[in-house]
Amino acid sequence: MSRDKIRGIVLRSVKYAEHDRMLTVFSLEKGKLSVCAKGARSAKSQLLAVSQPFALSEIVLGGSRGSYISSARLMNGFFGLQSDILKVSAAAYMCQLIEVMTEDESADENLFRLLYWSLATLENASEHLSPLMACCFALKLMGISGMAPRLECCMRCGEHREYYRFDYSEGGLVCTDCAGPSDMPALKASEAMRLLDMLYWDIKSLPDMDIPDAELMKHLLRTVNDYVIYMSGRSIRSFDMLFSLL
Repeated sequence: MSRDKIRGIVLRSVKYAEHDRMLTVFSLEKGKLSVCAKGARSAKSQLLAVSQPFALSEIVLGGSRGSYISSARLMNGFFGLQSDILKVSAAAYMCQLIEVMTEDESADENLFRLLYWSLATLENASEHLSPLMACCFALKLMGISGMAPRLECCMRCGEHREYYRFDYSEGGLVCTDCAGPSDMPALKASEAMRLLDMLYWDIKSLPDMDIPDAELMKHLLRTVNDYVIYMSGRSIRSFDMLFSLL
């Protein structure tokens, strides 16, 4: 019987059977896993807290394939995220991005630490930083996954221009001269530089970053999210809730 111990963050928690929950957990040691938290829907269950979304726990896996939680110790519930719907929506978006962009049982320490520090920073930040945090997270996730967009100059001619299109198929900027008629999102050079800053800025220092105005933030966030959708081939359902709150 397996007794593997992992440290994992709950990406998703859904009702299962009469008293249980099925969790999607992103762990440091084993990557993304599906595990059953037996009896977790009971108010007296020792697994109640560890089966909540965003919870970071030390988990001992049971069963021949580690299919259920034998025991667990809550390390950080990120309960401060529950104080604001915008924070909750941004955190849910981050977690779904990890779920969509990672393969089962494929560990990645950099992605795990990105998720942990993003949740920790978001928890203690002002709620108006939530869309910035979400956008930065998505860009950094793409960077770690080897799909960072090229944002310095035109991908085709190599020139620095004032106006560009964000061409998803090219993986970055294409100037308007090279792009010609296009329905790809328009970006000014200054807006592309904001995305570049988000890509490389330390996630723990994001509260110090200059925040774009509301309309620009929405434009940048949608542009980045559409790029993730294009590259992954999957929809990000939690984006709609987050975007509707902006």
